[in-house]
Amino acid sequence: MVIEAEEKQIQLILGGENPSQDGVYALSNILPNTLLLLPFDYEQELKKNPKDFYQLAVFPFTDEDLKKVQIEKKGQPYLVLKKGEKEDFQFLYPEEYKKEKVNSSEATSLFFNLATLKAQDLLYVDPKKLSPPLYTYTLELKNLTSFSLQIYSYEDSNYLLKLDKNPWYYLLDQAGLNGINKKPFLLKDRHFLNFAQEDVKRIELASPEKSLDIVYKDREKVWKVVGSGEEFSGASLYLWELQDLEYLDIISKLPSDLSVVLSLTLKNKMNKDLVDVEFFSTKDEDKFWVKIAEDRYYLVQTDLVKNLTSKLKEN
Repeated sequence: MVIEAEEKQIQLILGGENPSQDGVYALSNILPNTLLLLPFDYEQELKKNPKDFYQLAVFPFTDEDLKKVQIEKKGQPYLVLKKGEKEDFQFLYPEEYKKEKVNSSEATSLFFNLATLKAQDLLYVDPKKLSPPLYTYTLELKNLTSFSLQIYSYEDSNYLLKLDKNPWYYLLDQAGLNGINKKPFLLKDRHFLNFAQEDVKRIELASPEKSLDIVYKDREKVWKVVGSGEEFSGASLYLWELQDLEYLDIISKLPSDLSVVLSLTLKNKMNKDLVDVEFFSTKDEDKFWVKIAEDRYYLVQTDLVKNLTSKLKEN
């Protein structure tokens, strides 16, 4: 093995194991005529493939350092997302998103995925053989340092990432690209049901086959079925899933052939309605149109309807 520094060249020649097999003998030009005994780990490390020693982490910063992400897609503005001093996020582009609330968890994920991005390999590629970049990123840190990079299509459904300051390319797979390439729509806060779970004291469930009412017993801290008095497990989880629904699309009018497959009414301790929700079927088993007001239908993907329908049948 040869190690080259600015003014030195160090040679290290490994020999066999020592009798106790916890080390290896070696010779080095920095200690002539001296037999060295090195830890056994040296032999294992030097047997590795050269690729194992590559620095495959793309960036030298953390997500805490990252302040702004700007993305161009095929030369056109695509997304500009900024993180504020209070760790809140703001759309600067697209223009129509500037007043939209950002989904904090999705934005945090994007910043984290960028900061911790690791490549599959390092490659030297003739830039003349590459098509124009699919994406161009400009990343701005809190200390005003910036990084510019381009992402190109590559063979075998992979991608190349090129930092302006480096002569080499980072090889990314599809999963690596997906983690740093979130559509602006998916970064919007798309929650649409607004209620406080602690205010819900009664839930009225109904499917075409059966209806069921459950109430929360404050003293016992359990949900029970009205009439039978049986405990209804999982209600708190169902409420959380309901509140966490995110829409995939919004329309003002449903096709006439769609029907309600499940309805829920949430009420407070005064028996006043908090939320009234209807789920309409679609061609996909896990997708539904949700109605919470006239002329407003939200498309969601969820297992909640299937789980609650099964729960209705059990009770």
